[in-house]
Amino acid sequence: MENMDQQQDTVTQTETPEMKESNTGPSIAIIIILIMIILGGIYFWIGRSENVQAPTQEVTEFTEVENTLNTPEFDAIDAELNKIDAEFDVVI
Repeated sequence: MENMDQQQDTVTQTETPEMKESNTGPSIAIIIILIMIILGGIYFWIGRSENVQAPTQEVTEFTEVENTLNTPEFDAIDAELNKIDAEFDVVI
């Protein structure tokens, strides 16, 4: 009977391996999250720097429109609008 009890104890001891506590899982998760945050920041930084250069194109387009409006063709329209404005001032 004792021999049978010893065999059962041996079987139960070999069937349940000891679980070792490991801290590598949370550490790896934190490192992955930090890498993702850093990569997101770099992506955002690059996107913002490209957007900063875009207004120079708008400024050149604005100056082109302004130069077109300053041509002699529009001076006649400007004179006409000033004449209409003067007529409204007289009426009011």
